[in-house]
Amino acid sequence: VSVPLVSVIVPTYNRAAMLPRALASIFAQSYPALEIIVVDDGSADETRQVVDSLQRTTAHPVQYIFQANQGCSSARNRGLDMARGTYIGLLDSDDEWLPDAVARLAAMLTESHADFVYSPAVESDVNGQRRINYPVARNAPSELAKELFLFPNVRNGALLFRRTFFDRVGRYRTDLRYNEDTDFLLRAALTGRASYLDEPTVVVHQHGGNKSNRRAQIHQALLISSQDLLRTHPDFARELGASAHARLQEIRVDLVRALVQEERYADAASLLSAGDEWPWELRLAVRWSAQWPLRARRRAGRLVARLRGVGRP
Repeated sequence: VSVPLVSVIVPTYNRAAMLPRALASIFAQSYPALEIIVVDDGSADETRQVVDSLQRTTAHPVQYIFQANQGCSSARNRGLDMARGTYIGLLDSDDEWLPDAVARLAAMLTESHADFVYSPAVESDVNGQRRINYPVARNAPSELAKELFLFPNVRNGALLFRRTFFDRVGRYRTDLRYNEDTDFLLRAALTGRASYLDEPTVVVHQHGGNKSNRRAQIHQALLISSQDLLRTHPDFARELGASAHARLQEIRVDLVRALVQEERYADAASLLSAGDEWPWELRLAVRWSAQWPLRARRRAGRLVARLRGVGRP
C-alpha cells in the first residue's frame, strides 16, 4: 500500500557535531517514503563534510542546500520551496526523532483529515535528564491557538503538516530571528484544524548553545510577533480578553529582566517609560542605572528581583 511522501526539512547553522544525531534519527524511521532536505544557513564549520560523509555511508539520499546566512526562517522557507512531499515535517538539527515518529504522525494526519498534527516532546536537559513535555491544549485541539499564545510549548519536531496548508497559512516570517516558529504555529492554529497525537515523537536537547545568551533578543521578537498577531486577528484578541494584556505584560517583564541582566539599562529604562503599569520606584531605579552604569552593576541583581511578580496575572 502506497503512503504519502513526507518531506523532512532540517535547517542547520554551525551544528556539525549535532547534525549526525538528527539525521540518524531520520534514517532510522520505519516510515518508507521520506524526502530529506538539509538547508545549511551559511555554516562556517564542517557541516558540509558531515553531510557528505553520511551520504557515503547510508542508502538514504539527502538533499543538501547551502545558502548565505539569513536566519532559520529563510532556511525553513527554502526547504519548503524544494519539498515535494504531501506532508511536511520539520526537525531542528540539534534534536532527534523517536523511532516510528513519522509513521505515527502521518497516520494521525491521514486519519484525522486535519491540516496538521502535534504531539508531546521529550525534553533532555544538559545533564541528560529527561521528562515528557505535554503540550497545551492536550485534550482540546480547538483551543490550541489560545493556549499557545499564553504558554507556547509545542516543539518543531512534534509537528507534521499537509504541504497544501502552507498555501493558506503562509511561510515563516523572515524579519524574525527568534520565535519565528511560535509565530508560525500560532498562525497555523488560527488558520487550520489541528489534531493531537498523545505520544512523544521527538527528543529536544538542551545545550550550551540554546540561545541562553540571547534572551533579550528572544523576548523582543516574542513581543513583536505577539503584538502583530493581536493586531491582525482582532477577533482572537477579543476572545482572549484581559489574558492578552496580561500575557503581553508578562513578556515585557521578561524582556526588561533580560535587558537588566545584560546591563542594557538604557534600553530597559526606555521600555519601562513606555507604560504606566510599572511601579514608579522600579522605573526610577532602572533609569538611575542607565545614568550610572558602573555603580549599577552592583544593583543588577536587586533590580531583577524587583521584576519577579510584576505583570503576572
